[in-house]
Amino acid sequence: MANVAKEAHDVKTKGQELAHEAKDVVSAGVDKAKELASAAGHQAKELGRAAMDRADDAVTSVGSGIRTVGDTIEQGGKYLQDRDLSGMATDLGSLIKRNPVPAVLVGLCVGFLLARAFRS
Repeated sequence: MANVAKEAHDVKTKGQELAHEAKDVVSAGVDKAKELASAAGHQAKELGRAAMDRADDAVTSVGSGIRTVGDTIEQGGKYLQDRDLSGMATDLGSLIKRNPVPAVLVGLCVGFLLARAFRS
């Protein structure tokens, strides 16, 4: 009977050792999972920051473009208010005198487009 008790004790001891090893393996797995989750969270945070920076740059660029267009429209509006029709004709004449070749090319393009518009 002493032999059975010793075997039972050995089995119990071996079971405790296996349980302890299993606990260590599970603990190591949990630690690794936490480490991977933390790394993934950090990477996602960095990607989010980069996306926000690019979005901020895009918004700034669009805002600058809108401001430039607004300034151009405002200047055009002031020009139209300050000049009457004869003043605009004088400005156009001097523009054509300063740039005769581009003026002829623009005239040809406008004539071509008008011809196509009236033909169809």
